[in-house]
Amino acid sequence: MCHTSVHWVSALPAVLLDLRTVFKEDLQCSPAKMVYGENLCLPSQFFVQQQPQAADNGFIKKLNTHIQQLRATPTSNHSAKPTFVYRDLSVCSHVFLRVDAVQPSLSQPYTGPYKVLSRTNKNFIILKDKKK
Repeated sequence: MCHTSVHWVSALPAVLLDLRTVFKEDLQCSPAKMVYGENLCLPSQFFVQQQPQAADNGFIKKLNTHIQQLRATPTSNHSAKPTFVYRDLSVCSHVFLRVDAVQPSLSQPYTGPYKVLSRTNKNFIILKDKKK
């Protein structure tokens, strides 16, 4: 919520409430649920459009107007990591096999090369030690 207005202090309560109640998709809960164990109860004025009620205080009018203008925004997804796959992997005749075990330092993390017998989108059948 970047505003060029000098009245940013009047929007601060709404911003702080929003930060506590927004649902984080990657965590599958809100910060308030993580801290307090349950979600905060929000007034229905955040979700239902109503006419603003007359208030004697100008601060309350501005805050009410600002809260009515709030709209939900999509959350970010920090857990999705793109997978890199070489282009030539779909046509190569031999591949290396990664060793997924704890090894001493300075040992090779891959064995091979091994001949590719067949492949699908996700799997390769290779010939290793005369076995498939």
